[in-house]
Amino acid sequence: MDVFKSQPTDNAYIGLDELEKPAWYVVEGSECKKLLFDENNLNSPFTRHSIEYEPFRNGKFQKGYPLLQNQSEIWLACKLGGIAASKAFNIACSITINQPLDIEKFSQAFERALHETEAFKTVFSKTGRYRLIQCDPVHDFAYYDAASDGANEASAKIKVKIRNFANQAFSLEAGGLLRILLIKLEANKYQLVITTHHAVCDRRGLLLYIDHCIAKYHKLVTQSSDGVKKDITKRLAINEATPFNLDQVKKSQDYWREKMTVEHEYTEFPLDFVRGADRQYRCDVYAGHLEDRLSEKLLAYARSISVKPKIILLTAYTLLLARLNQQPKVGFGLSTSLRDNILESQYLGNAVCLIPLFADISSIENTRDLITQVDQTTKDIYQYNQTSYGEIIGYSSRQRSVNKPPLFSSTVSFSDSRAERLSYPIFSDSAVEWISRSSELFDNSVNFQFDAERIYFECYFNSALFKPEIIEERFLEFQLILSAILEEVEVSHLNLLSNKGRQNYLKINNTKTPVPNMLLHQFFEQQVVLSPTQIAVIDIDREISYQALNVKAEVLALSIHSRGLPQGSVIGLCLDRNIDYLVAMLATLKCGMTFLPIDPSLPLSRIRHIVTDSSAQLILCKSSFSELFSEMSVELYDPSSAISKLPAEKTILEGIETNLEQPAYLIYTSGSTGVPKGVRISHRAIANFLSAMQSLFPLSASDNFLALTTFSFDISLLELLLPLSCGAKVTIATREQRLEPDALASLIDSNEITHIQTTPTTWRLLLKTNSQRLSSVVALCGGEALSLDLKNQLFERVKCLWNMYGPTETTIWSSCHQVISVDEDIFIGQPIDNTQFYILGQNDDVLPRGVIGELYIGGNGLFSGYQNAEALTHERFISKNVLGEGTVQLYRTGDLVKLTYENKFQFISRADRQVKVRGHRIELAEIEHVLSQHESIDACLSRLVEVPGNDNKIAVYVKYRNNLSETTTGLRRFMREFLPDYMLPQFIVQIDELPLTQNKKVDYNALPNVYKTEHQQHTRDLPKSDIERQFVDICAEILSIDTSQISLSDNFFEIGGNSLSSLRVIEKVRVLTGKRLSPRLFILESLRNIVNELDHEHLKNTVSYLASNEIKATNKSWFDKLRSRLFRH
Repeated sequence: MDVFKSQPTDNAYIGLDELEKPAWYVVEGSECKKLLFDENNLNSPFTRHSIEYEPFRNGKFQKGYPLLQNQSEIWLACKLGGIAASKAFNIACSITINQPLDIEKFSQAFERALHETEAFKTVFSKTGRYRLIQCDPVHDFAYYDAASDGANEASAKIKVKIRNFANQAFSLEAGGLLRILLIKLEANKYQLVITTHHAVCDRRGLLLYIDHCIAKYHKLVTQSSDGVKKDITKRLAINEATPFNLDQVKKSQDYWREKMTVEHEYTEFPLDFVRGADRQYRCDVYAGHLEDRLSEKLLAYARSISVKPKIILLTAYTLLLARLNQQPKVGFGLSTSLRDNILESQYLGNAVCLIPLFADISSIENTRDLITQVDQTTKDIYQYNQTSYGEIIGYSSRQRSVNKPPLFSSTVSFSDSRAERLSYPIFSDSAVEWISRSSELFDNSVNFQFDAERIYFECYFNSALFKPEIIEERFLEFQLILSAILEEVEVSHLNLLSNKGRQNYLKINNTKTPVPNMLLHQFFEQQVVLSPTQIAVIDIDREISYQALNVKAEVLALSIHSRGLPQGSVIGLCLDRNIDYLVAMLATLKCGMTFLPIDPSLPLSRIRHIVTDSSAQLILCKSSFSELFSEMSVELYDPSSAISKLPAEKTILEGIETNLEQPAYLIYTSGSTGVPKGVRISHRAIANFLSAMQSLFPLSASDNFLALTTFSFDISLLELLLPLSCGAKVTIATREQRLEPDALASLIDSNEITHIQTTPTTWRLLLKTNSQRLSSVVALCGGEALSLDLKNQLFERVKCLWNMYGPTETTIWSSCHQVISVDEDIFIGQPIDNTQFYILGQNDDVLPRGVIGELYIGGNGLFSGYQNAEALTHERFISKNVLGEGTVQLYRTGDLVKLTYENKFQFISRADRQVKVRGHRIELAEIEHVLSQHESIDACLSRLVEVPGNDNKIAVYVKYRNNLSETTTGLRRFMREFLPDYMLPQFIVQIDELPLTQNKKVDYNALPNVYKTEHQQHTRDLPKSDIERQFVDICAEILSIDTSQISLSDNFFEIGGNSLSSLRVIEKVRVLTGKRLSPRLFILESLRNIVNELDHEHLKNTVSYLASNEIKATNKSWFDKLRSRLFRH
C-alpha cells in the first residue's frame, strides 16, 4: 500500500506496512495539516480524502487519492488479464472537423486543458492502492498529414492508423492516459481521434473534455473569452472529492448484501467454442439496427404503458437469456451512470457503475407483468448504484472463476446519439463516431443507441467463444422476442426460432425417401434369389450359403407354425452365438411371430422378468440353457433337431399374414427405475432402418461384417441383418472371442473383416491389439458417447470412421456422422432417411442453432411402445405441430444436444449427467473429455460425490494405460490447462477396470464412494515446525475450519478451498513474508509443497517476530482492518 513519506526520496513513496501509523496530509484552506488515518471512515469505499504533499510541492506528484472502488476493480482486471484486458477499457472517438485549424494553437489548447484536468494526469501506484496526480503530465499529441498521400493510399493508411491508435494499450502505472491524434485529410478538413482509459474517464466525460478543449482553442484563436463555459471549466478543474451521501451509500451496500444472500443463476449466450482454462479477451463487433417498424411500435407501446423504451428492451433481453439458457432465472450487467442520480451532469471522471440485473420469470405468464418487474428492478438498481461491481461480487457466495467474468457474462448499456453531439460550432455538422475496441472484458456487451429515427445496437463479443454468424442469429431472435412482447404474447408461447431458423430445420429434416414395402425377413429372401450360393454366415465351426440358411429357417418356421401359436406371439431366442441363432431369428419372422433376444449370461432375476413381462409363448432354447427357465411356466423348444433336418420337399407356410405395423422384435433395455423395459419395434421401422443403412453402407459380396455385439443389444441387428440384406457375409464372434482382444484380432485378420461396429469400450480393447486388418476396416462406433481421444486414435488406425447415434426406441441408429479429420469436433451428424430431429426447450418450443436442449426424434423409426407400460409410453411420446408443418409424433430421448452452425447435431450429455457445484453448471462429460486426452489415461469416469456437511465434490476415476501412470499432481496440472478452477475434480481415484453393464456400457452405480474410501484410509500429516503451523493457521482462518481438520498432505481444494479463498491465503502470506505464491500451487500441489515454496528464512523471521508479541497475530490491527476492507473482494 503506497503513501508519500514525510521526507523526500527518489521514489517519493513507501509501503504502509513500514509505518507505525499512516499519516496523510490534507490542505484546509492555505494550511497543510497532518491527518491521522481514521479506521472508522473506511466503512464506505467512497469516503475519500484529498492528500496534498506539502514537504515536496515541487516534486513529481501534486496529490494522491485512494482509488475509488470501480478504479480498483479496473486496475485489478488489467493486472490479471494483462495487455489484452487493459485494451478492453480503451475509449476512443473520432470527429471530423470541416474548417481551417491553427495546428499549434489547437495542440496548445489541449495541453492547457490537460494541466487543468486531474483525471488525465493520473498515475496509478504499483500496488493499485492510490492514484497519484502528476505535476507535469506528458502531452501526447500527434499530427499526421494524409493530404500529401494519394487519395486511395491515404484512405487505407488512415483506417489502419486510427484502428491501431485507438487500440494501443495504456499503462496505468506509467500515466499518459490521454492520447490525441489529429489527421489532415485535405485542405480545411481534419479528423480528430482521442483515446483514453476507462479507469479515469467515460464516454460522457470524454465529450465534456473535448468541449472544454475547444473552448480553450476558441479563446486562443479569438483572444477572447467568448464562448468559454466558465462553469464547466471550473467543475473540470476542481479536485475529485467524491460527493456521495454516506447514508445512501450504506443503504446501497445493505441492499446488495441482502440481495446476494440468494444464489443467482449464471447465464450466458450458448458458446460456439469451448471456454479455455484462462480468460480470453479478443473480440469482434456486430452492429445493426432494429427494423424501422419495430422501433416505431416499441416507442409507441412504451408511451401507451408509461415506461421508458429501454425497459422494454431490457425485458426482451431478459427473455432472450432465459430462452437461450433454458432456465427461468437470469442475470446480466446493466451499465448505469452516477450522473443520473448522484453526480453533477458535468462530472468528468468515470461515473459508470456496472450493476447486476437479476430476473425470475418462473411465475410470470404475462409479458406486461415481466415489464413491471424489470421496471421496478431497474429503479432499485439506479437507487442503489453506489455499490460497485466488485463489492457486489464480494457479497456473493459464488466462487470466482479465472476463465470467465464473475456474476454474469453479458452486459447491456444505453446511449443517446442526440446527447453525444458537441456544443461548439467547430463541430456543428459532426457526429461523434466511437471507434471499435479490439478487446472485451465480458463474453458479450450490447449497447443500444437511440437516434432521432432508429434504435441501433452494437454487440462486442468474444471471438474466442462465438461465431459472428451465430451472434447475428441471436439478434434476429432478440427482435422476434421483442416483437412478441409488443404483441403481448404470453411468456410460455414465446418462440425463439426465427424464420431463418425454421427454414434451416425444414432443410435438415427433408429426409423423405422411398422405402421398399417389405417385411424384415423379406430383405434377406430377396438376396437368396439374387445370390443363392454366396456365403451368408460364418461362425467358429462352419459357414452357410444364403440358400442353405433360408432352407433351414423355413424348416424351423414350419415347425414353430405347427404349434398353433397366435399370430404375433413373442418367441424368445436363448441360443449360442452361431449360425443357429440367425436361423431361429429368421424362422420366427417367417411364421409371423415377434422374436425376443435373451442373453443366457444375464442374471436369473432379469431373465425371469423379461420372460414374464413379454408374455413369451415359446423359448427357442439350447438344451444346456434350459435350467435358466426351470421355474418359469413357459414352453421350451430346442431347435437344433429341426435345424439339422433337410426338408423332403419345399416347405410352404400357409395362413401367415404379417403386416408392416406388427412388431418384428421385442428387446429389453435398462430402465431408470432399475427394471428393464421392453421396446417393441415394427417391421416398418426396421425396414426403414435397413433401407437407410444400405444407402450409407453399400455392402457387396466381397464385404464381411463382424457380428461382435451381444444379441440382447439392439445394435447387433445391424451386424446380422444389414449384410444379409445386401448379399455380404456375416462372421459371428463367439462369446469367448468377444472377451479376449487378441483372439478377436486374430478373427478379424483371418476372416478379412471389412466392417466392425462396436462400443467405445470395445474399440479401445481392439486398438491395443496387433491386428493388421484394422487399416482396411470401416469402423462404426456407437452405444456410448465417442470421446475425442478415441476418435483421433481410431481415425488414424481404420479405413473409415463413423460415429453412430440413436436410442433403442427409434430403431438402432437415427443419425450418423463420418469423421473426416482429427481436427474436427465430435458430431452425431444428421438424421437418416425418413427421420426428423428437433431440439426442444422446456416449453416444447423448437430451439435455434447453438442452444442446448433435449433431442426429440420423429419419423418412420419410432417404436410401437413399451411392453406393458402405457404410462411410460405416453410419457416418452409427445404429439406436436412443429414448424407449422402439421402434428407429428416425437420421441423424447433425454439427451442434451445442440445444432451447430454447420448444421451438424452435437451430443452434449445425458440430461441427468449435468451437475451443479458451487452454483456452476457442469457437464461431467467435459471433464472426462479433457482427462482422456492425457497420454497415460486409458479411460476415465467422473461423478458427483456427496460430502457430508460440505459442498458436493467431483470425483474422477482413472484407468491407466499399460506401464504408464501419472501422479495426482500431474493430472491436476494437465486438467488445469483446459478446465476452469470450478470444474477441477477434488478426488482422483485409480481403478483397474471400468465397471460395465451387460451391454458393455459404463455402470456408474458400481463406482465406489471415494469420499468414504479416501477418508477412511487418510493418514494425517501434521505440521511440526512453526512455519508449517503458521501456514495451517492461515488456511484454517480463511476457510473457517479447525486446524485439526487439515493435513499437510491435503490439497487446498480438497479441504473446502476455492479460487477466491486461495487468493486470500496468498495475500495473507504476502503480508507476512513479502513473497507472492502462485495460485496454481493451490490447485495442483499439497499444502506441504506450498510451504516448501516459501522463503523459509524470511518466514521464520516473521514467525519469530509475531511470537515476540510485538504484533499480536490473533488481534486484527488497524492495518489488517484496512486491508480486509479494501481487499476483501
